[in-house]
Amino acid sequence: MSAEELKALIGMMGEGGPDLAAPPAQARAEFEGLLSTVPVAPDLKIETANAGGVPGLSIAAPGVRQNRVLLYLHGGGYIAGSANGYRSLVGELGRAAKARAVAIDYRLAPEHPFPAAVDDAVTAYRWLLDGGAPAKSIVLAGDSAGGNISAVMAQLA
Repeated sequence: MSAEELKALIGMMGEGGPDLAAPPAQARAEFEGLLSTVPVAPDLKIETANAGGVPGLSIAAPGVRQNRVLLYLHGGGYIAGSANGYRSLVGELGRAAKARAVAIDYRLAPEHPFPAAVDDAVTAYRWLLDGGAPAKSIVLAGDSAGGNISAVMAQLA
């Protein structure tokens, strides 16, 4: 993302951004609309992932170390956001960490109340372990609601 694109995104957020207090369908559409404005680097390899039954994306930049994994949990106030919407950010974080990245689509509230999102995160983490990723090579990350889910998940895992 260029400095100009980042400035435009910050400007949109400063103008109010998505209304997360709106009905969930509206909040989700507005949030995804905002995220869709973020460009995705063409060299990112993006594939669907099934993290132990939790849908998501596996994202890798050229040259990442396959034995290093970034598990990312998106923000969105627990009611919005998606792995697809966050693919650019997750891919660039993975690039910086020289790690393949996995972003999951944890179940959203209010249809799936707590602890559904945490359960999905723990499931994805265990899937990584079962797939051969050593615990010491997995980095948990997230923003906003995803940051909270990461912290709770780390305590449980």
